[in-house]
Amino acid sequence: MSSDNNLELSRRKILAGMGAVGAAGAGAGIGTSALFNDTESFEDNQLTAGSLDLKIDWEEHYSFPQIYDD
Repeated sequence: MSSDNNLELSRRKILAGMGAVGAAGAGAGIGTSALFNDTESFEDNQLTAGSLDLKIDWEEHYSFPQIYDD
């Protein structure tokens, strides 16, 4: 193995990377805050529960020649 690909990290690069991760996390937190603070209102409307009667049917037809003739 050769040692030509040494990765040199300094304190400045590490702190810059940590700052970028922190800024991205803060941006994501601010961006999603509207999702948790949203309110909805209904005026002169009713929310009711109902029922749904759903029928699922499957039918299959084959048109083969009569192989098994008696």
